[in-house]
Amino acid sequence: MTLENLHRYDDIIDLPHHRSTKHRHMSNLERAVQFMPFAALKGHDERVREVSSTPCTRIALADDERETLNDRLVEVIGQLESHPYASITYFQPEGGRDAGEYMTAEGAVRRFDQMRRVIVMEDGTRIALVNIVDIRC
Repeated sequence: MTLENLHRYDDIIDLPHHRSTKHRHMSNLERAVQFMPFAALKGHDERVREVSSTPCTRIALADDERETLNDRLVEVIGQLESHPYASITYFQPEGGRDAGEYMTAEGAVRRFDQMRRVIVMEDGTRIALVNIVDIRC
């Protein structure tokens, strides 16, 4: 870059900002509205949301991971009377058996429904044991 290019606008750099005499000055809100998205394509937003929430497939745990998970589960169930705090990551099936999304429930564990093999959290979230992939106490 030459020195000529560096000083190309020196003659106008300190001039006051131009204000039109024909058009009124726009407020910041009016200017912001110009940049808001518009619905040029019907259904585009819904399709983007649908694609972004594409279900993932269920991960199969290895034997040692299942043992560790089982030990943590026994620990949590053993402390149920004190309502232990836990962070439980589980698979939430959608439609098919192996398609869905992974979710994490955090809070106190209220009870264990042995008949249905479900853990019930304080907020009412019910988590099937077969869907649990991680427990943090």
